Amino acid sequence: MPDTARTRTGLQASAGTDDVRTIDDTMKAAFDALELSMPLDSQGTAAPTGTGKRGEWYLRTTTSELFRSTGTAWVNVGAMLSDGAIDLAGAKVAGVLPWAKLAHPTQVTALPASPVDGQEVYYVFTSNAVEYLWHLRYRAAAASTHKWEVVGSAPPVSAFGQGTVTSSAAGSWVTPTGALSLTPPLPGAYEVLVECVVVNGTGTVATYGFSNGATAPSFDGAAYGYETTLSTSISKTSEIEYVSGALGERLYGATSGVSYFRRRLSFRPIRVG
Repeated sequence: MPDTARTRTGLQASAGTDDVRTIDDTMKAAFDALELSMPLDSQGTAAPTGTGKRGEWYLRTTTSELFRSTGTAWVNVGAMLSDGAIDLAGAKVAGVLPWAKLAHPTQVTALPASPVDGQEVYYVFTSNAVEYLWHLRYRAAAASTHKWEVVGSAPPVSAFGQGTVTSSAAGSWVTPTGALSLTPPLPGAYEVLVECVVVNGTGTVATYGFSNGATAPSFDGAAYGYETTLSTSISKTSEIEYVSGALGERLYGATSGVSYFRRRLSFRPIRVG
């Protein structure tokens, strides 16, 4: 009689004392088991039909979906990625990580719509004709609504103004001619820096700040220069919650006539998304 079936292939060998009929039946069963153990593959533009053979693979070319047959039904196991890895559809079950998304960061120009905990991307965008790349990691347990956190130190995105601008109104924020402006690519928490060289002989405090989209400039985020006829460098770094719109250079003086030059406005991401 046949011996014990092998674990992976299901093959059985015939005992040396078996008669011809038993040996023939054993070989037939062995061939059937071998057939089932060999993964077959096919592809087409439509979803697979029927039940397929156990272990058979099928690629739907129009959607890159990959199916595997259990012998009684086709199971959608995910989508083939451009690098040949498999994005496991079944891994969306709670507590199971889709390893393909975690294999290595991919370069993107938009954040993934359905990220998973620990997923990383290289986010690429352009500002003022300069291309930037941020290394981001998704942390599902983050207390912030912005769950894509910066890995390492992202380069600041900056705008520079070498020319001189002058405050033209007393007691109010004004937008200088040719004001510096930057638009972050994503909503999130950012670190913003304003700095310049100021000459202030007006007897008042010179204030150099920025607007945050539709939000008016904040004195908390502004740099201050006190009365002096000499050139003085001033700067201020602050953290903001950004939603939309531009970050724009703004001036404030208790009187007009304060000069600002060698200006810089920049931002650096903390967490986004």
